[in-house]
Amino acid sequence: MDSIPKEVMQAWLAERRSWLRARSIDGEHEDWHSLLEGLSAEDRQEFHALFSRRMHEFLDECAGECLLKRAELRQIVVEALLHFRGCRYELGGFVVMPNHVHVLMQCLGEHWMKAQVTAWKKYSARCLHEALGRKGHFWLGETYDHIVRSREQFEHYQRYIRENPAKAKLGVDEATVWMP
Repeated sequence: MDSIPKEVMQAWLAERRSWLRARSIDGEHEDWHSLLEGLSAEDRQEFHALFSRRMHEFLDECAGECLLKRAELRQIVVEALLHFRGCRYELGGFVVMPNHVHVLMQCLGEHWMKAQVTAWKKYSARCLHEALGRKGHFWLGETYDHIVRSREQFEHYQRYIRENPAKAKLGVDEATVWMP
């Protein structure tokens, strides 16, 4: 997806790799996110300030084609997210923005977040490409996930999801917010 200019994304990734390397974390490692938990609270806070928040700011600028502004394309993503609700996962809410998605979920049973997110991306990309008559990548390969550890954090993320379209200055029909 072209939601962030290529040169901005490359510079951001290089800066993040350098920051992680300075803390003995290989940013290319498959499970590097879990290694962040071993850092000090100050380092984790700095990481999220430098990288997570900035990524969300880049996304909220709604650069690129923003194909998900189209209601019929957003609906494909909405249906994918709702499909196995109550079976594989529970949803605490989601927002489908013009160029990205935020989902608050809890996996059930033996289902794992990474596998479920991969399934959503793969299925929705196939359906979106079919609708658009295109091929190739649709979603960024990486996810920006966070473990919710308290009721306060859960409520924070629900608020973030609800408020994300207004924060990005979108009209009411340019994003889809779903709350249970």
